[in-house]
Amino acid sequence: MPGATLARQVEKLARKIAGNARDEIVLELARDAAYAEIELARVRRVKVALIERAAALAALGTPRLFNSAQEAIRFLNSVVQGKTPAMPNPVDPSATMPTEEVERTAEAIRRALPELVKLDRYESRAAARRDKAVRQIIKSRISKKINL
Repeated sequence: MPGATLARQVEKLARKIAGNARDEIVLELARDAAYAEIELARVRRVKVALIERAAALAALGTPRLFNSAQEAIRFLNSVVQGKTPAMPNPVDPSATMPTEEVERTAEAIRRALPELVKLDRYESRAAARRDKAVRQIIKSRISKKINL
């Protein structure tokens, strides 16, 4: 049951964040921070998996129909001239992947970029939630020390 597992992970990390605090507000803020931190780790794993998938499978989206812009222009020009050219076979995305590891990784990242941008926004929001909760915990602890 993933929900129970997540709850245990959040509680364990929240206890580490809260330390020996017994204040329920601090504990709830620590749970918020812990949940956000777990979400950050999950998003980062998804990002890595997305890049690895792009490198291994060479494609994330629909296959391209043309090898180059010139080929597409030639096809469209023939249509405009009234000819009925045969539709080209889709380009095999793996055929366009570089063979060198560094270049292959760079191309995989380029292909995964639209999805990575979406994940980056999600990651930023999770980091902001975590940071806000931690700041509130610190503020709470400081105010308690001042009141002592």
